Amino acid sequence: MKSLFHFSFNVTDLDEARRFYGSVLGCPEGRSTDTWVDFDFFSHQISLHLGPPFKTELTGRVGEHMVPMPHFGLVLALPDWQALAQRLTEAGTDFVMKPQLRFAGQLGEQWTMFFLDPFGNPVEVKGFASATILLLLITDPLGNIPLFVNALKAVPDARRARVIVREVLIAFAVLLAFMFAGQGFLAALGLSDVSLQIGGALVLFLIALRMIFPPPEPSSPVPMNEPLIVPLAIPALAGPSALATVLLLVSQAPERRMEWIGALSVTMLVCALVLLSAERLQRLVGLRVVNAFERLMGLVLVSISVEMLIRGLHALARSWPS
Repeated sequence: MKSLFHFSFNVTDLDEARRFYGSVLGCPEGRSTDTWVDFDFFSHQISLHLGPPFKTELTGRVGEHMVPMPHFGLVLALPDWQALAQRLTEAGTDFVMKPQLRFAGQLGEQWTMFFLDPFGNPVEVKGFASATILLLLITDPLGNIPLFVNALKAVPDARRARVIVREVLIAFAVLLAFMFAGQGFLAALGLSDVSLQIGGALVLFLIALRMIFPPPEPSSPVPMNEPLIVPLAIPALAGPSALATVLLLVSQAPERRMEWIGALSVTMLVCALVLLSAERLQRLVGLRVVNAFERLMGLVLVSISVEMLIRGLHALARSWPS
């Protein structure tokens, strides 16, 4: 049996509680007496008892907002969150924090809202995009096209598709391994998520510099080996953000591990299809356009790597003992 969460709190009117939790939130009613009523709160159980509601204080800081503590809530898939936000808005709900997007473009991007039930009990509901969309945003196959084209210049045309598929499979294997044993692996090596992020940012920065300022052509041909694992599988696809994302997914909902594996599989398939088309795009637009686009993307990658480094340093500063 799946473990369920149970939470009991006080309300002052059971009929009003039925209207709000049953009609507005859409929670099915369970057992009841003349002093309490149960609801199926999105597959978890809440019990509402007649009595004075618990005292709360605005002591929790969320960005620029102060939110009531203590509070309870849940996490929904984004379509369910959007539907609930619309119902609450139409019902004239008293929002402490109106529905909004937080951490846009960052790891942990989420939609959130804080509201009060008719008795002043504070509730927070968060919404996340599907795991597949989240992983596609993190791995960014379109943004990786210039990096793959540049790294595969020394690889014969006949082998490039095979190399791309191999690197995607390696990235998939690394992310899958991290999904099962990543936290233990980092702990065994004494590494933190912060060090992983800072190290990945530095590697990406060096790669981006070579894209903007390519080394001069040698006077005599210099044999070059095809890339293996670095920089294509790691950190281009299985970078610090992707590794941290799969760890976050599993840690938040370990019982949905098979769903996360499916999302990762779809993500890697899309990455492979997009990157396999990179050569066709290069032939279509021409070498000069590709070179110009490569330098432009190098500048973008420099900005991304610097942003990753700044976030890593901020996280390091917050964890540094005062």
